[in-house]
Amino acid sequence: MVNNVNTVNMVDMVNILLQEAPAETTWYMVFGYTVIFGTMIFYLASLITRWRNLKKDQEVLEELEKDQK
Repeated sequence: MVNNVNTVNMVDMVNILLQEAPAETTWYMVFGYTVIFGTMIFYLASLITRWRNLKKDQEVLEELEKDQK
């Protein structure tokens, strides 16, 4: 009788574990993608700013070179 009760309890516990839904992690995924894409946008903005500054520096250097000749 005791063995039968333990078996029933184990079966009930296994059924409970199998019926539970997986953890809800949608917001963690959304947050992760937000951080990743935010970082990429920041990096691209930094590259664009550096490129513009480089072009301005190049124009100034070309103007100085032209004035020296």
